[in-house]
Amino acid sequence: KPWFMSYDYHHDDITFNEHGQIITGTMEALVERLTLHDCSVDSEYISTFLLTFRSFCTPIRFLDILMTRFHLTPPEELTDSEHAEWAQQKKIPVRLRVINVIKTWLESYFFDDEDVACIQPLHEFIESTLRDTMSSSANRLAQLVESKQDCLNPDSSSYASIPDTPPPSPRLQRSILHSLLDGLPISIYDIEPLEIARQLTLMDGRLFGAIRPHELIGQEFSKKDLSTATNVRAMTARSNRITAWVVVSVLSEPELKRRASALKYFLKVADALLILNNYNTLMAVACGLVYSAISRLHLTWKSLSGKYATLMKTLDSITDPDRNFATYRARIRQQPPPCLPFLGVYLTDLTFTDDGNQTFRRQSSADRNTAEESPKSFINFHKYFQTVRIIKEIQGFQVPYNLKDVPELQQHLLGDFERCFAHFEPASLYDISLRLEPRK
Repeated sequence: KPWFMSYDYHHDDITFNEHGQIITGTMEALVERLTLHDCSVDSEYISTFLLTFRSFCTPIRFLDILMTRFHLTPPEELTDSEHAEWAQQKKIPVRLRVINVIKTWLESYFFDDEDVACIQPLHEFIESTLRDTMSSSANRLAQLVESKQDCLNPDSSSYASIPDTPPPSPRLQRSILHSLLDGLPISIYDIEPLEIARQLTLMDGRLFGAIRPHELIGQEFSKKDLSTATNVRAMTARSNRITAWVVVSVLSEPELKRRASALKYFLKVADALLILNNYNTLMAVACGLVYSAISRLHLTWKSLSGKYATLMKTLDSITDPDRNFATYRARIRQQPPPCLPFLGVYLTDLTFTDDGNQTFRRQSSADRNTAEESPKSFINFHKYFQTVRIIKEIQGFQVPYNLKDVPELQQHLLGDFERCFAHFEPASLYDISLRLEPRK
C-alpha cells in the first residue's frame, strides 16, 4: 500500500503474540488499533479496552487522544490525487471509527463516577466539530451524552430478565407465613430446608447479578476505604454472616439431640443449595459446618446417621480448596446457568492476575528521528485481556433464578444473620463448644 496509507504508530510502539493479539503498546498505539482505517477491529479488543482503560489512563486523556485521532492530518508533500486517496481511504474511515468507539463507550462502557468529566468536552466536540459535517452521527452522540448528563446514577443491574414460566410455589406453611406477617417469633427449623435454600439463592443472586465490571478491575473490591465495589463487598459480608448464622445456631443448642437436629438441618440446606447450583451460598454454609468450634463436636457428629456423613463428605469434596479448588472448578465448567458460582474463586483469580502482571512495562526503543535511546511506557495489555476473560465468565452466570421471593422470610433471615454475626467471636465460640463437649 502507498506509504501515506501506513499506520501512524511506529512498529516498535506495539507488540503482538503469535495469534495476533496485542501484548503491549503505548497509549497512542492502542487507541490507533481501536480506530484502524484499513481493517475491522476485533470486538474482544474493543470491549477489553473500554472496560479497563481507566486502570492505565484517565478518561479525559483517552478522550483527548481520540480527538487527536479524529483530527488526523495528512503527511506533507502529497499530490492532489494522493491527498484525495488519503482523505477517502484513511481520514474518513478513521473518523467513523472514532465516532463508533465513542458511541460504544457511551452505550455500554460508561462508568458514571469516573467518566463524568468527559460529558462537557464530548458535548463541545459534537456541537463544534460534528454538527456541520456529520449531522446524523452528531444527533446520535448528542442523545447519548444527554442521557448520561440527565441520569448520572450507578449502573443498573446486568441481571437478565426472568423467564415467563411461573416459578414453583414456596414450600411454606400458612401458620409460618402468618407469624412472619404479624412479626411473631418463629423457629427456622420449622421451615423446609429447600425453601430456605431458595430464599438464600434469591438474596445472594440479586447481589451477584448487580455486580458491575468496574467492581472487579484493579482490585477495587480489596480497597478498605472509598471502594466502589459495593455489590462484591456486600456479597462477601453476606457470606460471612451466613457462616456465623450456621455456627451460632448450632452452638445455641445445649442439648445433644437438638444440636444434632440443627446440624442435620443445615446439612439439608447445603444439599438443597447444591441441587440449586448455588455454590456461593453453599461455600458459606459449608464454612460454618467445618468451623473449628463445630467440627470438634464429635459426639454431635457421631449421633448423625450414615447418610449425613456421606453428604458431608460430598460437600467437603466440592468445597475442597486443594489444588486451587480443582474439584469445584471442574464442576462449574460443566454448569449451565442459572447457577450462582463461588465469587471468592473469581476474586482470587483477579487478584492473582493483577498482582502477577505489571500495568506498565518500561523498555527502550530508538527514537525514529534520532539515534538516541528514549524510554517509552508500554501498557501491558495482555493483563487486561486476562482480567476481562474472568469478568465475562462472571457475567455469563448473571442469569436470574425462576423462584418466588418471600420478602417476610428474607427479612427474618437477614435479622438472624445480623444477630448471629454480633456473637461471632472465635474465642468465646470455642469456649462454648468446649462446655458443650469437653475434651476427653
